[in-house]
Amino acid sequence: MATGFRLDEIKAIEFGVAFDVEGADYYALIPIDNEIRQVARSMLEVTLNKLRALDGGEGLDRYEPAQLYRPEEGLTLPLGDVLCEKVRTLYSAENIRVDTAAIADPGAIKYYYFIFRDINRNKLLAVRRAMQFKGILKARHRIIRLIADTLRINEEPLFKLDADFDWVAFDQSVLILRPAGFQYTAEIDEAILSRAKERAENLQTSIPFLNASRLSEYVVGHKRGARLITSICSQENLAGISQKLLENDCVQNGVELERTDGRIGPAAGFEKAFLELLDRRLYRVELIVGSPERYEAKSRSRRKAP
Repeated sequence: MATGFRLDEIKAIEFGVAFDVEGADYYALIPIDNEIRQVARSMLEVTLNKLRALDGGEGLDRYEPAQLYRPEEGLTLPLGDVLCEKVRTLYSAENIRVDTAAIADPGAIKYYYFIFRDINRNKLLAVRRAMQFKGILKARHRIIRLIADTLRINEEPLFKLDADFDWVAFDQSVLILRPAGFQYTAEIDEAILSRAKERAENLQTSIPFLNASRLSEYVVGHKRGARLITSICSQENLAGISQKLLENDCVQNGVELERTDGRIGPAAGFEKAFLELLDRRLYRVELIVGSPERYEAKSRSRRKAP
């Protein structure tokens, strides 16, 4: 996992928080001391070491919004990907305001971030969802400390940094360690739903024999459908899909079709199954004669040739 960012020559580290203000993103920087900067370096090192271990020398898998992931995975997306709009907004932000009052309402904080700059002024953005960061606030009146030889209840706000980050962005790539944290902080569901209908219409253009009218209606109201259509539209060679083979697979997997003006599409009630089939998530096996079995794969990976 080679990088252009000089991890061994980090010259500046800034800390900030993000939250919504009347539906708009608000970013603020908070001054920090060198001890916190050292903790940030440690968090970054742990994150990258975990990603290197998950890489295994074969490269990180591309993030797919329809995939069911484990809590920790090694995934990646280009920084310029359509799903990374929120990531790019923060990554490209300059002259972020220093605002210590931004943490006056800790419950409103969505996530915290560190901005690292190397000797060449290259930027690395590291983000973590603020669950543990603000979780200790609820217990602050049960935390005690020794003051002048007497144990006293802590009255000051307390924050706790995590051991690593959910994801980092640098060198035009986003490296994801925790998919759930990435999905939350990058607002993936919102990005997917906002363009779901458009993607369904584009899918009809890419697959000439497809009638996507039912799919267009379905995906705008179903998060899972929106994730599936996004994953399908990222596939290469959609135009190469064979109508005959698709119809055969629909029959094999119990997905009912309807024909309209010479085009095929899912019958009512079969939209999700049809999308899962296009996204290679439905399959059928028959190991006992006369007893076919059908399965849905919420998580799948392409098998490599032996």
